Amino acid sequence: MSKTDRRTFLAKAGILSLTAFSGAAILQACGGSASENSDSENSSPSESSHTSAKPSTEASACASENANLSDSDLEVRESVAYVPKSTEADKICKNCRFFQPDKFEGSCAGCMLFVNGGVEPGGYCKSWAAQEG
Repeated sequence: MSKTDRRTFLAKAGILSLTAFSGAAILQACGGSASENSDSENSSPSESSHTSAKPSTEASACASENANLSDSDLEVRESVAYVPKSTEADKICKNCRFFQPDKFEGSCAGCMLFVNGGVEPGGYCKSWAAQEG
């Protein structure tokens, strides 16, 4: 049995966790379960997951920044359940540690979790974390 040094172990663990996260995001984007798929097969095309994600970004202050989001950008937003308006007053993008207030002009801001596009200061996702300090 060969010895694995710490650096190699951490590199392999990082790759494994990234692979697991990517797989989970892909499965969620593809529908997640058979019961969800059967419901989406019976719905009209306007009710599909990708078309429902776009209207939430189009009717916002970030419309121009989010107008050309790729399918993978939308999948990332769906995987963290981003919504432009939080239902919890104390958990909003503006007070999250990942919030980037100066990324865009106007009220639209950035998020460290999203490579492309903007977020509403009053938005929310399940990756919300309190600011340090």
